[in-house]
Amino acid sequence: MTSPSPNRRGFLQATAAGFAAASIPESAEAQRLGRQPINAGGIPLRPLGKTGQMVSLLCLGGHASTNPQKLSEKQSLRLIQRAVDEGITFLDNCWDYVRRFAA
Repeated sequence: MTSPSPNRRGFLQATAAGFAAASIPESAEAQRLGRQPINAGGIPLRPLGKTGQMVSLLCLGGHASTNPQKLSEKQSLRLIQRAVDEGITFLDNCWDYVRRFAA
């Protein structure tokens, strides 16, 4: 957020990134003490609701990664592959994104 008057999206992105970054050192310490799992990419894991499935603390949003107004299909695929390669196992694939861009 380098703009003197940030927009709402920029503010929310910076805030979410800050919360995620702030939780990682604590999570690494918790892992060292044997209290919290971390995947091969070094990302802390959390249970997904009541499913028991462990997913990465960080999520790749479907709107950010598949918006055809911002990224080409090739760029989207590269971004998603990089996220998976880096250890992100939680992807937000809300159907509302499809409806919004299909119109």
